[in-house]
Amino acid sequence: MKEVAKVNFGMANASMKWTNHVTNILQNIEANVHENVKVDEFDDDDEREDQENETPDHKTKLPEINKR
Repeated sequence: MKEVAKVNFGMANASMKWTNHVTNILQNIEANVHENVKVDEFDDDDEREDQENETPDHKTKLPEINKR
């Protein structure tokens, strides 16, 4: 009976540790996914800002004035 109790205790202990291990892995994955989303959002914002600041060539050139 003592040996069976030891085995059952070992199985329960391993099960708890496994659950904690898997939970930690999933939390790390979720944190990385959220971090990557934030990085992608910043990249998109930067690109959008760059595009908004760009003007076509014909708007940036001043018209030539004929001087006599």
